[in-house]
Amino acid sequence: MLSTKTFRPRTLLLALAIAALLTVTIVRDTHLHAAPPANAADAGVDEAFRADILRMMTITGSDKLGEQMLFAMIEQLKPMAPQVPEEFWTAFGEEVDMDVFIEGLVPIYAKHLTHDDIKGIIAFYESPAG
Repeated sequence: MLSTKTFRPRTLLLALAIAALLTVTIVRDTHLHAAPPANAADAGVDEAFRADILRMMTITGSDKLGEQMLFAMIEQLKPMAPQVPEEFWTAFGEEVDMDVFIEGLVPIYAKHLTHDDIKGIIAFYESPAG
């Protein structure tokens, strides 16, 4: 958990502003300008479809892409805020729950692809050509 005791008030406010900007950017890009339901069950995605979406994300590497983007954005923000201590960035990165992020993507895939589409993508990536 981030502690306010280790940062000066001005530094903390700047760090929080940067964290808020980063969060808004991630949420905006993740939701593709439309707020999906919070989880697959709320979106009416059945468990088999959800499981296949998660499997497809794993075998294509897209499950790791969000994490890579987050840490790449943090690295780009650091030079813009040199007064923000490294401990803040480390703690911020540790606070991010990538499983929640990944679950939030399931309804987006379900909205734009059919279960057969997902199965086809899995079949391709598991084939010699994939």
